[in-house]
Amino acid sequence: MRPLLLLLLGLAVACVGSGDGQVQGELHLRACRFEGGKSRDLNDPRWNMKAGFFAAEPIEDVDRGSPENRLEIRIQRDGAHLEESDALVISVPDVRKAAAQWLRNRAGSTDGSAPLDVRSDGLVRASLSLFATCPALISSGATAVQTLNADVGSQIFFTHFGEAEKYSPDSLPADFIVDFGDRLATRGGTSGFVLELADLRARTLGEPSQASGHLIGSFDFDVRRGAAGQSFP
Repeated sequence: MRPLLLLLLGLAVACVGSGDGQVQGELHLRACRFEGGKSRDLNDPRWNMKAGFFAAEPIEDVDRGSPENRLEIRIQRDGAHLEESDALVISVPDVRKAAAQWLRNRAGSTDGSAPLDVRSDGLVRASLSLFATCPALISSGATAVQTLNADVGSQIFFTHFGEAEKYSPDSLPADFIVDFGDRLATRGGTSGFVLELADLRARTLGEPSQASGHLIGSFDFDVRRGAAGQSFP
């Protein structure tokens, strides 16, 4: 029995990061790289992450009276640490509220999908970090802009949001969570999400923008639990 158990555990761990999807679009970043003694801008109208790693982490609130369970979704080219890779991170700070809004938006949908707006202060938030594409320092010593945030006009079209579709907006349990084993999916192809990316840090500080972008794509995967001690992702 022991060899069989080890085999099953190995197969379960191997599933972490598996899924389908894509992340592509247009990116513009000043001082993206430092080459030959000069800073180099990035202006790529056909940037493609070549996504191959899909993971999510359910985070349960310790407040059991009125919990705000969270969800962190990460899409990367591979399973490297965040500071070594390009990654699209999608955050849901209150899963129940997002699920309820998704169900309301889904009423009357012909394909089972419904949009959720993505904003820096919204029910769904998203950021693109570019530590692989833009790893270097510019000549002045300042760090290149390596993270862009989804801005007004961004949406994700979920088709599966855990087990939310089993409920109505009003019947969702107070402690609803997207859990391990649940499915997260959007429309397929490049119609699953559209993200308008901006340099929100520069905007907040009243400085000229250093970066902008437009991403489209999709994802479809089951939330898997990693091995003990395994970092996320």
